[in-house]
Amino acid sequence: MEIELSNIYYRDKLVDISYKFSKWRVTSIIGNSGSGKSLIGYVIMGLVKDYEGEVIVDGSTCYDKYDFFKNISYVFQKPWDHFICKTVYDEIAFSLRNFKYKEEKIDKQVRDALKMVGLDDNYFTRELNTLSSGEASRVAIATAIATNPKVFILDEPTIYIDVDMRNMLIELIKKLKDKYNKNVIIMSDDMDFVYAVSDNYILLDKGRIIKSGEIDEIKRQSDVLSSCSIYVSKFYDFINFVNEYKGVNLEDASNIDDIVQGVIARE
Repeated sequence: MEIELSNIYYRDKLVDISYKFSKWRVTSIIGNSGSGKSLIGYVIMGLVKDYEGEVIVDGSTCYDKYDFFKNISYVFQKPWDHFICKTVYDEIAFSLRNFKYKEEKIDKQVRDALKMVGLDDNYFTRELNTLSSGEASRVAIATAIATNPKVFILDEPTIYIDVDMRNMLIELIKKLKDKYNKNVIIMSDDMDFVYAVSDNYILLDKGRIIKSGEIDEIKRQSDVLSSCSIYVSKFYDFINFVNEYKGVNLEDASNIDDIVQGVIARE
């Protein structure tokens, strides 16, 4: 499913937003707090109504809303904003029941979704208000996965998670794109995470698109990010320094071991 925004205006919060989210790509919308990242997601999902412009789905503005919502999942910043049921099982099963899945299919989808986020059947009867923030984040993502949508929208997905969950999420997003051909849209100012998972980017500042393109472009433009008040990782600053002044190509480095190996290979 391909989503395109055409000349979107929303009060003074979004100004002339036009962008086509390519199929089977991970696109990160980056910007500081208040830049309009979440609002773009709200426009796509119809959570705000009084905007100007058009949301185009698979080339049409007259798309089937039932089919659209069956094929898109939105994970909010705060996982508790998702929850409407009492237990983990019922929460994940809720959308499946709304879409009239058979109970045996629901059971399999719930189990598979929990497994994909590193949880097991022991969580079936856990009450949602007993979960840690990391567990709640996993359940929220499992809820999104369960209906097997074509598009995932993740709003600030790294806020409430620890290192293990972060690494799991990176691998999960890569799998969703590469193995299952999903379209993933992420809103985040966590640049290390963005660099680890993204193919494309949109840079927002004060509701306007400043730049967009392939993620490798913005990795080399820390001055542009800084001008938009986005924290630039020292890790990638160092990679840029080594690339530029030492002639060592570390574009694919994702940790300190990769840097060491790259420098050793150069020597």
